[in-house]
Amino acid sequence: ITDSKGNEIAVIIPGDAITTLPQLAKDGFKADMVFLDIPYETAGQKGGKEGKDSFRRLADYNLISPKDFEIVVKAVEDIVRDDDTPVIYMYAKGKTSSKEMQEYTNILANSSFKVIAQGDYYKVNKDGEVLNLPMRTMESGEKMPPEGILVFSKSGEVQEKINDADLQFKLRRPTGYKTEKPAEMIAKMIEMTTEEGDIVLDPF
Repeated sequence: ITDSKGNEIAVIIPGDAITTLPQLAKDGFKADMVFLDIPYETAGQKGGKEGKDSFRRLADYNLISPKDFEIVVKAVEDIVRDDDTPVIYMYAKGKTSSKEMQEYTNILANSSFKVIAQGDYYKVNKDGEVLNLPMRTMESGEKMPPEGILVFSKSGEVQEKINDADLQFKLRRPTGYKTEKPAEMIAKMIEMTTEEGDIVLDPF
């Protein structure tokens, strides 16, 4: 993908991340930031009307098991440019997903990466109120839990412009497909973790 001046600004590689990422690592590809918003395989994604119907219809791709995620993390360990390269990881905090989700988080926590910052993404309505849980799962007035945000690096050294306060988001969830994230949030993440001209890898 090029901009109006013909400069290359993005490259899209079609394929399965489980095979593509190890190949990129083998080829010597390096990234200055990695964004991991994985299609995790949890009860919250597979169960109920939303899991069985909406999710699979709107997101036509395979879910990733913890074993698959180990392959992803191993490749990312080789892809990061240096020990200070940040890896941003988003994960579900819902009750139906928390136990299974911890398996994925533990894989990163037990790798060569260390947590350097954390935050939350709350989905809100047009009035700025946090969304309620779907009727089938909610208790009276229960609000939707945020998605968690963790930032890792191999060194564990916190960069000056990366901090917990700037990783707190309350934004409307865009429509279009199930896992779409607000452009404002992604822009903020890129700005706080990269310099102009850096390479961002978003494998999912």
